[in-house]
Amino acid sequence: MRIGAVLDTDQDTIVPLPDGPIAAIADTDSGQVTHLPNPAQTVRQGRRAVVTRLFVDSGVKAVLAVPGTFCEHSHELAQRHHLEFIPVEAGTRLSQVLADPEPYLKRRVRSLPVSLLFTHTGEAHAGPHRHHGPGSPEHA
Repeated sequence: MRIGAVLDTDQDTIVPLPDGPIAAIADTDSGQVTHLPNPAQTVRQGRRAVVTRLFVDSGVKAVLAVPGTFCEHSHELAQRHHLEFIPVEAGTRLSQVLADPEPYLKRRVRSLPVSLLFTHTGEAHAGPHRHHGPGSPEHA
């Protein structure tokens, strides 16, 4: 199965869609990973949506989602395009998912709980994230 994730500068730690420089597309059968520049790094608004569209256009079937990965808009966009979500804990690494993907694939859901979505107050319900909040370019 083709899965997507955004990775931090270490090229392994999964972060929310607009936060990392790398958009990774991985094949859980072969373990092959394609690293692409995260398009959210070059836009000022709709940052989560632009990454969601990249995953849709790349044939991704599910996205690894730490708390705050999706906002309401990008979550709805993903659902419209039949993307599924694999909720994972903050700090999860793509390498650990690919080492044994089956338990993660069994977590796939069609909708994330509101508690895992980024809110426009600058926080997911699980805590703060960089690059967001009132006055940030995404919310201007």
